[in-house]
Amino acid sequence: MASVTSKNDSPSRPHELGTIRDAARDVSLELRRLQRNLLRAITTCNDRAGMLSAACGLVDESTNPTAVRYYARGDSNELTSVWQRAGEAGKRLTAPRQEALSALCREACRQGQVQIDTLEDGGAFVLAVPVFLRNQPPEGFLFVFPRTTRRLERTVVKLQLVAAHVTLWHVLQEAGGLDDQVRKTAALVELLERTAACGDLQHACYTLVCQLQESLGWDCVALGLKRSGRDHCILQAISGRAKFDRNSDRTRSFEAALDEALLRGTAAQWPADDGSAPKQIRTLERACRVSGAAAAFSGPIQDARGNAVGAWLFLADRRDHQRHADARFIDAAQQPVGACLALLQSAEVGRVRKLVRQVVESRKTWQAKAAVAAGCLLATILALPLPYNVKADCQLQPLTRRYVVAPFDGRLEQALVQPSDVIAQGDVLARMDGRDIRWELAGLVAEHGRAAKRRDVALAGHDVVTAQLARLEMEKLELEMKMLDDRADNLDVKSPIDGIVISGDQQRAEGAPLTAGQSLFEIAPLDQLVVEIGVPEEEIPFVRVGMRVTIRLDAFPRKEWTGALKTLHPRSEQRDDRNIFVAEVCLDNPDDVLRPGMNGRAEVRTDRHSLAWNLLHKPCESALAWLGW
Repeated sequence: MASVTSKNDSPSRPHELGTIRDAARDVSLELRRLQRNLLRAITTCNDRAGMLSAACGLVDESTNPTAVRYYARGDSNELTSVWQRAGEAGKRLTAPRQEALSALCREACRQGQVQIDTLEDGGAFVLAVPVFLRNQPPEGFLFVFPRTTRRLERTVVKLQLVAAHVTLWHVLQEAGGLDDQVRKTAALVELLERTAACGDLQHACYTLVCQLQESLGWDCVALGLKRSGRDHCILQAISGRAKFDRNSDRTRSFEAALDEALLRGTAAQWPADDGSAPKQIRTLERACRVSGAAAAFSGPIQDARGNAVGAWLFLADRRDHQRHADARFIDAAQQPVGACLALLQSAEVGRVRKLVRQVVESRKTWQAKAAVAAGCLLATILALPLPYNVKADCQLQPLTRRYVVAPFDGRLEQALVQPSDVIAQGDVLARMDGRDIRWELAGLVAEHGRAAKRRDVALAGHDVVTAQLARLEMEKLELEMKMLDDRADNLDVKSPIDGIVISGDQQRAEGAPLTAGQSLFEIAPLDQLVVEIGVPEEEIPFVRVGMRVTIRLDAFPRKEWTGALKTLHPRSEQRDDRNIFVAEVCLDNPDDVLRPGMNGRAEVRTDRHSLAWNLLHKPCESALAWLGW
């Protein structure tokens, strides 16, 4: 722009001033429009990539760069390219030129001002614009423009405006995170206040689950507390249900999920993010199936010292529930909630001790002293450590099973054994009917004779082709005759091993057609059997592989067998409307007196506990469950 010295310098001076004013007004309008669009972009995008795409899209409309890159700080505080948009010219940049561009961006961030340079061939401008962040070193934009770009000063102003709005986006994101933390902190404080204000532990648990359901929006929340000395949770409260049936499938599935969270020590969710279903979250899947929910989240509850207090379970009717956002709040709330619940548990125990102390102090007579002495003696006896025996039903099963099948298609002529028969290796179990084989063999012999006759006639008439075909047919018939001869020699179906016939009553099927591979008999060896012990679900925490087992069978009430637990199935089964875990013990059977299917009782010798615990822990647990603990 030229300087103004006097009003009479040029007759066209008013016209030049008007042109300058119009150009300035156009620039101002363009910058305001760009600023308005940038504000709309940073307030509607929550992720950095989307915000950069929107902002650089506005830059493309006004300045048309050939390439754009954004450099952010990594873990080592080094600038690395995290986002880029490149045209055809930008995609052809070599590695040395890309390193030079990165160096220019680092220099702009170090000096805190725009850096302008040209590429080596002089075909393009490069502008590096710093982006200032709060309490952090600056990040940077890198723009590449063609050499023909005009009004570079106006372009620099636009790019600085874009960088300023990127800084504003970071400030807005940080403010939004602080607001979210403030809301969660307020909700946690209100949750703890309502829980601590309850008069007893049961009321506190019910208030806690109802408040969590209302605050987080889950359809069902369940809470369980750990039993003293055992990794087992007792369901205390379910949101929206002041009372619930402790023996229902729903309650059992909830307690299984709570126990799993307590043993796992970490939070888990179903369905998993990767779509898998490991064993650790199958209890969550079962809880969803029983309750009709579509998604579940569970986690342990610990106090400030890291001691397990209990666990909680969250269920939702929709799979798209905001589990990730709630998981952070639940993880932050577990220690304060755990400390509050631990204090309430201690207060409940303290009331009982206080009542006992008052009773003792109120009686100072000799009767009271004698009662105290008798109580001490009884307590000493009850404190004696004795093994705890877990009793369960058991059944003998074969260690291995072999299936005897039909060797070829045919008819069953005779079945020589039936279930429960003891057999030896090589014994004939059944016999196949050989009449069809003999008839078919006679027909093949006749066809073989005809083919031989044709061959002889052809040879006599010097018909080599016919003779050759007849010879080939004879060879085919000979192979078929050989196969039928082999079948005729193996009509007896024999046992491959020593053992007992478990299944395969074929006597009623004599004369029926059989197909090759059809199962006829199931045979099990008797030299070694497996004892399947159905350990009740409530006793499974005390049973481990390697423990000694005593077995008594109903068939031999005065005889017992001993062994060690070989395996313990990790998954429970339903037998006689009870949840049991199957444990296995191998027994030798040298006298062949044991048979598969025999029933009996087994006692698993577990760890030592006090006599009082051995006698009273089951009645106490039943009483506590009936009282709602």
